[in-house]
Amino acid sequence: MSAKVLYPEISAEQAFPQVISGILSPGLSGLILAALVAALMSSADTCLLSQSVILTEDVFKRFRPSFDEGKTVLLTRISILVLGLVALGLAIALKGVISSLLFAYTIFTCGLVVPVIAGFYKEKLKVTSQGALAALIG
Repeated sequence: MSAKVLYPEISAEQAFPQVISGILSPGLSGLILAALVAALMSSADTCLLSQSVILTEDVFKRFRPSFDEGKTVLLTRISILVLGLVALGLAIALKGVISSLLFAYTIFTCGLVVPVIAGFYKEKLKVTSQGALAALIG
């Protein structure tokens, strides 16, 4: 709210960086920026690792249960690289934080609505876990 008072013409995405650079000293601004970058990197690598482990353990190992630990680690590393490149491509293609969040929430909710609703009626519909997985994938 203080950014709106201090800089009335500024966009919402530029408010926080503008307040930091305009009000705080350069040393404190650098410290806050370093903390933000550290938090973003921590969240990003956690998301990439968890997605790749889910992909490796729950999807690939279902089709090839004979993977040894070395192949599993290699496959997890490759999937981290692929998922990271996909995320980078999406970040470059989508303009702005709000449009990126809307895109992510749309994909998230579309994939979960059908399996969750079907789960409420699983006795009547005779829903299986394979059917729920197929509905999630698309």
